[in-house]
Order: sequence, then structure tokens, then C-alpha cells
Amino acid sequence: MQQTENRKQQLNLFCKEVHWKTRLGIGAISLVLVALLLSDWCFVRYRLLDEALAPAYWAGQKVVTYRFAYGLAKPSRQDMVIYSPEPGDFAAGRVAGTAGDQIELREGTLYVNGTPTTALSRDSSLAATTVPAGYVCLQPGLSERPTRFKFIAVKTIVGKVIAGWQVLII
Repeated sequence: MQQTENRKQQLNLFCKEVHWKTRLGIGAISLVLVALLLSDWCFVRYRLLDEALAPAYWAGQKVVTYRFAYGLAKPSRQDMVIYSPEPGDFAAGRVAGTAGDQIELREGTLYVNGTPTTALSRDSSLAATTVPAGYVCLQPGLSERPTRFKFIAVKTIVGKVIAGWQVLII
């Protein structure tokens, strides 16, 4: 009789231990699955095809963007963004001005609202232009002509670049 009760106690302890480990294992697997789903849903990886984000990121580097960065907030100057000019096509750019800003390029220096912000490498000029509401102005990359500013709709921005890494080709 005592032997039977000892076996019951041992079996009960064994079941509690297995139950605890099973719950921990299921919890860990669930956590990993949720993290993977959220990472693919919230964060998207892109490979840069040009030097639009130089010198921070160069052509061939991969970057990670946060999709919901501009859900409630608006893009600000110097933000690095990925946008979709056409469905299925993606490009990168650095925000030079936001809605209402006056953009001007004089002697290779970019002026935003009359304040010099970025020195470009080539001498060029661009007449003062105001960024329309609902748009941002993207700064030209190193591989483009200095006068080639792009005005894109804020709704075409896919996400904000938050990190990047170099792809090594051996």
C-alpha cells in the first residue's frame, strides 16, 4: 500500500515536471513564430541598386525598413526612405524637404527655407521651388545630376530605412 502511494507521488511529480517543460516548449515555439511573423510584416529588407543614400549606404548594400514609421508621423528632413514609384518597383532616397519647404540649389549648396543644409559636389543651380502638400522632395544621389530633385507623394513611401549591412561577394 505504501509502495503504491510512493509510485503515485513519483508519477505525479513526473507529470508536473513534464507538464512544466511542455508548456515552456510550446511557449518558446509560439514566441519564435510570432517574432518571425511580425518581423516579416513590420520590417522589410531591400537591396540598394544605386547610390541614392550615399554616403550612409552604397549600391549593393541591403537595408531594413520599418513599414509603419509613417503611420501617424510624417517624414522629416534627412530621413532615408524606400518608396514605390510604380507598383512592384522600389527606389531609395533621402528626404531634402517636406510639404511647404522652399528648396533651392545655389552653387552646389542646397538651401531649405533659406538655410544652407547640404553641400553637393557639383556646381549647379535650381530655382527656388516649394514642396507641395502631400509630397516630399528627395535629394539627388551621388550617381545622379545635382539638379535632379524628385518630388514624390508621401503615400508612395513604403518605409523608413533603419539599418543596413554590406553583402560580401567572395
